[in-house]
Amino acid sequence: MLVGAGDIADCNKAWDSLTANLMDTIPGTVFALGDNAYPSGTSSDYANCYAPTWGRFKARTRPVPGNHDYSTAGAAGYFGYFGAAAGDPAKGYYSYDVGSWHIIALNSSVAHWVGSPQEQWLRADLAANPMACILAYWHYPLFSSSTVEVDPQTQNFWQDLYDAGAELVLNGHHHDYERFAPQTPAGAVDPVYGIREIIVGTGGGEGLFPFGATAANSEVRNNETMGVLKLTLSDGGYTWKFIPVQGKTFTDAGSGTCHGAPGAPGNHPPTAAPGGPYSGVEGTAVTFDGSASSDPDGDALTYAWDFGDGATGSGVKPTHSYADNGPYSVTLTVSDTHSATSAPGTTTAAIANTPPTVNAGGSQTAKAGSPFTLSATFSDPGVKDSPWSYAIDWGDGSPQTSGSTTSQSNPLAATHTYAAGGTDTVRVIVTDKDGGSGTGKAAVTVTANKPPTAGFTTTCSALSCAFTDGSTDADGQVTAWSWSFGDGGTATSQNPSHTYAAGGTYTVTLTVTDNQGATGSTSKSVAVAAPNKPPTAAFSASCSGLTCGFTSSSSDPDGSISTYSWTFGDGKTATSQNPSHTYAAGGTYTVTLTVTDNQGATGSTAKTVTVAAANQPPTAAFTSSCTALTCSFTSTSSDPDGSIAAYSWTFGDGATATSQNPAHTYAAGGTYTVTLTVTDNQGATGSTSKTVTVAPPNQPPTAAFTASCSALTCSFTSTSSDPDGSISAYSWTFGDGATATSQNPAHTYSAGGNYTVTLIVTDNQGATGSTSHSVTVSQPNQPPTAAFTSSCTALTCSFTSTSSDPDGSISAYSWTFGDGATSTAQNPSHTYAAGGTYTVTLTVTDNQGATGSISKSVTVTAANQPPTAAFTSSCTALTCSFTSTSSDPDGSISTYSWTFGDGGTATSQNPSHTYAAGGTYTVTLTVTDNQGATGSISKSVTVTAANQPPTAAFTASCSGLTCSFTSSSSDPDGS
Repeated sequence: MLVGAGDIADCNKAWDSLTANLMDTIPGTVFALGDNAYPSGTSSDYANCYAPTWGRFKARTRPVPGNHDYSTAGAAGYFGYFGAAAGDPAKGYYSYDVGSWHIIALNSSVAHWVGSPQEQWLRADLAANPMACILAYWHYPLFSSSTVEVDPQTQNFWQDLYDAGAELVLNGHHHDYERFAPQTPAGAVDPVYGIREIIVGTGGGEGLFPFGATAANSEVRNNETMGVLKLTLSDGGYTWKFIPVQGKTFTDAGSGTCHGAPGAPGNHPPTAAPGGPYSGVEGTAVTFDGSASSDPDGDALTYAWDFGDGATGSGVKPTHSYADNGPYSVTLTVSDTHSATSAPGTTTAAIANTPPTVNAGGSQTAKAGSPFTLSATFSDPGVKDSPWSYAIDWGDGSPQTSGSTTSQSNPLAATHTYAAGGTDTVRVIVTDKDGGSGTGKAAVTVTANKPPTAGFTTTCSALSCAFTDGSTDADGQVTAWSWSFGDGGTATSQNPSHTYAAGGTYTVTLTVTDNQGATGSTSKSVAVAAPNKPPTAAFSASCSGLTCGFTSSSSDPDGSISTYSWTFGDGKTATSQNPSHTYAAGGTYTVTLTVTDNQGATGSTAKTVTVAAANQPPTAAFTSSCTALTCSFTSTSSDPDGSIAAYSWTFGDGATATSQNPAHTYAAGGTYTVTLTVTDNQGATGSTSKTVTVAPPNQPPTAAFTASCSALTCSFTSTSSDPDGSISAYSWTFGDGATATSQNPAHTYSAGGNYTVTLIVTDNQGATGSTSHSVTVSQPNQPPTAAFTSSCTALTCSFTSTSSDPDGSISAYSWTFGDGATSTAQNPSHTYAAGGTYTVTLTVTDNQGATGSISKSVTVTAANQPPTAAFTSSCTALTCSFTSTSSDPDGSISTYSWTFGDGGTATSQNPSHTYAAGGTYTVTLTVTDNQGATGSISKSVTVTAANQPPTAAFTASCSGLTCSFTSSSSDPDGS
């Protein structure tokens, strides 16, 4: 089978994705008719446009180039992408076989005049491959209804192909679909020996082209949809079908026969003799024999069988397995080497039904009273015997379980519950749609149920008890619980709780039931205690001054008091029975007593207690504020339990005062001790003293600073001073709008120049001083920019620095190559030990010592090593299985190409192949690795045909009662 189109991939269009989707489900060789990657067939066009869609069929594609592919010199992108599959890059033409067909791929973009190297090669190839069926394809068409140009010189191809009896020519270039009637190279209709041309420029590239006037012999045209052409090639004929992209409806289909070359001598058609009638059973191979077929001219024959069930075959003695019983009409058609075909020969094949084979699962176990699941399987060589009915006899006299299924892959699953123990034989009977039955048996051992064991534990708090089930079942599970609590109460939950009305001892009974209905029971005595009564809290208090004594008179009706908890209303607490407590101050306090009895119950009471305190003396305190020789004094004195009634000040210079907040002017500066004595409303006194410093009038500070600059950054150091105090604040303006308030700031300017810097200082009494200086700032050095390019051939890379410095020159280079090697040359080269991706770093230094750095990833590829082809084979009768054991030392194998020595081919990794006859065949495997290198190996494989049974025959001649019998029996491949 072949499938494909031309004018395919375009990154600006989505049609090639749609046409690629069509081929996902179509096997066989893919033909690509040129202009495969728009716009110019570059390596990038193939990688970015073709590879994501049609590239997934690359391993089975046999392409030809087009004019757009040669927009890149020598079609380098095309040959680089397809590799060996595209042929010699200097030629671009090649041939191959598909079954009994010879396929020729030509290059209409290189010389093809009569006598050109390509035309001479074509004639030689046709002479060397005298196949009955020939197909050729290239890019430019000879005939077309399109408005786009044709290539008249391709008539040279046509003439050589016509002389050799070719059947089909496929072209692209014109973005449309057009099919012509068989015709001569001159364009005359020739239904006997003519070549059928089909243009399939609908792969998806660019767009569809308009038609002009309809060309002679044009049968079908369409320029409204993209799509692909599927060709099914058989011995002696072919069918075609145009498949449109999703959403379009146009299609075209038909068939043709292989006709041979014009001028063949007077040939006579062969006669088909299919043998038979044949008989067999479904699922088992039947051997057919067409060896009695003949050709009056003695030509070799090819055989085409139709087995009557949709399957076909080839060869003299093919085998075929039927999927269903029944009578089948078998047809054989034979063709000679001149493509003459016989009239169909018919025979019959009577195929008997084969009953199903049933597997009931072997010996199994079940439990009486529990569901048992049986899972049986069956197989039937008659895969079309669906539906199958089945019946399951459980072996215990119960009704059968029956059903039907349409699949052999699904188990026949059913569930049954046995009532009693023992061993039962289960029979599973499966019957196919033709009445054939098969039976499978299984022995099921059924074990009897064991009763559960009841058990529980109890936890009680006062009158409430919690019950926890601890029951078990040895061969199943407990499913029901029945509780009796001994006071008439009951429950059915697994772990119930129950509250008794009164304390006492009760008999509790638990009865449990398992999943098969058996029961078990147990009883226990449970002691229940009546609830505790809380204690009564009570106390008395007796106070003297700030100290109070407390006496508890608390009681408990049914126990004793174990703990006491007192709160005294001032944040203090106690836990003794009869505590004493001293308050910090007089007042009314709420005292609370909480008592706890021996079972944890509590009782509480609260009382108010009044406490009277003795008078507390006042606290003297003051603040002062002085301006020059005058000071203001403010009393901040206080009395904790009354008020201040009198103030007495002494100022340390002999002066006094009695006002609350006096002012006083000293005669001279100095340090003085000031004392304040206060008297409260009950006559108690308090006193305090402080030293006060009195200063003469303040002198302003002197501002001064120095500056030191490096590039745009300047450091400023204040050398300011104050004659009678200290400097408390600094205010800087740097002449560019920036400011600072630290003592010794640093400032970075945005550009060089002369700036006026001003410093204002403030002393500890608020006086200020100011100074200004001019500061010169220089522009800084700018670092260099590192840059480089690289070029690698195999493991050796050349590096070229393109670094620059905006305000100087580069004085040094430092390279690290990512594999431990370094260099200081400006433009070094380096050879790596192995392929891989390395990080290369260049650091440059300018004439003022500034540096710049850059890193890049460099991919180094070692030279590709070709793969080694190897395989093993195993043959049974005419069928051989081939297993590739090929390997690639530095990559992976991407494609496999097998030739089996009988014209058959395959591209799978591990194919199987059935030969038409026994013999010794040369099998060749060619493998291609992921970089396009190839390796090949050939081996001889000996195939032995299966033995054919003898044919019994005899004649009889009788005279009176005496008969003579003569055997004419024969054996086709033995004696």
